[in-house]
Amino acid sequence: MDWSPHKVIIQGKEQIVHTGSIVLCYSRWLFMRHFTDETLESVISLHEQAFQELGAVPEIITYDNMTTVGRHVSTDKVWINPRFDRFAKGYGFDIVILAPGKKERHGKVERPFHYIENNFLAGREFDSMEDLNNRADQWRWNKANVRIHGTLKQKPVDRLVREMPYLKRHPINTVDVNYKEVERKINIDFCIVLDKIRYSVNPDLIGETAKVRLYQDHLEIWVNDELHCKHMYGEKDRNVLPEHEDLYKKMTGQKRLLEDALIRLGEPAKKFYEGLQETRKAAAGYHIQRILKYADRYGADIVVGALTNLSKGKSSIYRALKRLRDGEEYRVHMIEIYNKIGAHL
Repeated sequence: MDWSPHKVIIQGKEQIVHTGSIVLCYSRWLFMRHFTDETLESVISLHEQAFQELGAVPEIITYDNMTTVGRHVSTDKVWINPRFDRFAKGYGFDIVILAPGKKERHGKVERPFHYIENNFLAGREFDSMEDLNNRADQWRWNKANVRIHGTLKQKPVDRLVREMPYLKRHPINTVDVNYKEVERKINIDFCIVLDKIRYSVNPDLIGETAKVRLYQDHLEIWVNDELHCKHMYGEKDRNVLPEHEDLYKKMTGQKRLLEDALIRLGEPAKKFYEGLQETRKAAAGYHIQRILKYADRYGADIVVGALTNLSKGKSSIYRALKRLRDGEEYRVHMIEIYNKIGAHL
């Protein structure tokens, strides 16, 4: 466990917050909370919240010299704060105060502060301390603890599964393991809707069905039996995680390139694209990409023929293109359609 001060912008004003962090040594699972001070009450609150989320307690936790926890008073004597000592005994973990000059032993908890400052805090403004901590939770759940760790080359959450048997069960297990599960469609604005409030997912998942697990203080969105992301319950009409917004912006740029490629197929493709924009809106890029793949696989002439023919009736281009997957038989069928409208291969 360690502390680090950081400059943040809250309600347009710069102020110092004290980031308390706990990192598990094997998995590098990260927990953090931002406080206005480094008092004993804040230290204890940090630990209690970490243990509650984890549902477990490490056997040993290491600290640098700090009056709230303990310090070296001589070469062979360590003083432990009596109040914190009672707290540690209640949870059943041992306190180790690192000797002065041994700070390299704390690299696992000190290095993440640089990551926190430059990845999470950089360029962001917050409405309040509560907003800061809520968004910090989102960042941990959806990025820090699910990324490929630079040193380990594995995800902390994956290693945590192997680490959990070596931790002690939370002695006062207040972790809410009960949840209600509902299904929701992922809409074209890359959000699911829950009680008229929208929560974002990866834009690549538009059109998929998600399972939403509703806990007391947060919700989890699962897709294909895998945890996709977590949200704190929001008061805004639309709650979008920053990483989902960034992905959408990147996809928007890619979509423009796809639009240009589709329009270059000719007037039938242009007309179809105009209808696609109207009916599919934000998901148009995904459907354009599918059509261009079919053009690469079966030839632009055949796909343009399908677009021309189907634009005259009520049939869907996707019903026609889907049959292309059946192989040569449908290739012949598309050639027949093409010939019917007076074109030649």
